[in-house]
Amino acid sequence: MASKPVTLLVRPRGKPIRNLPEAASLTLLSSTADLYQRLAAQSGCSVHRLRITKGSDGSGLPNSKDVTIDRTGLRDQSTVYVKDLGPQIAWRTVFVVEYLGPLLIHPLLYLLRPYLYNNAPASPSYLQTLSLILISLHFVKRELETLFVHRFSLATMPARNIVKNSAHYWIFAGANLAYWIYAP
Repeated sequence: MASKPVTLLVRPRGKPIRNLPEAASLTLLSSTADLYQRLAAQSGCSVHRLRITKGSDGSGLPNSKDVTIDRTGLRDQSTVYVKDLGPQIAWRTVFVVEYLGPLLIHPLLYLLRPYLYNNAPASPSYLQTLSLILISLHFVKRELETLFVHRFSLATMPARNIVKNSAHYWIFAGANLAYWIYAP
């Protein structure tokens, strides 16, 4: 009974998705990851761009090998809605870009001190040099943790959010902090 084949009716939510099939045939023992893979392959989208929800109550279907179609409550001729989330970017890339801002801005403002401040002495103070070293080490440590330590629960986020996410680090921890630290 549990391996019974089912046909799910597939409908787009939001803007149309090119080549999205009108139905998907699976078994009740198939995982929701199988459904994501099948719809992604047929529509030509990445699985990370798709969000699938049940038509009955609008709840989301996880992209998981551990959750079966049967466990979600879907049955033969159930409707699922598929939304294209748009271009995605990996979380690891997001963090690398965020932390890169202060790593570039602090040395740049440190070196450009004589040109940015009218009455800047020729050489920076010991505290300014120490601040540059410690801030740079801090963000290098964060970059290395991002590349070699962190595990991300989600694979991607919408690409359009990278500017908003990076603004905090680039503006506040980068430009604003550096401007005041390296001032005479």
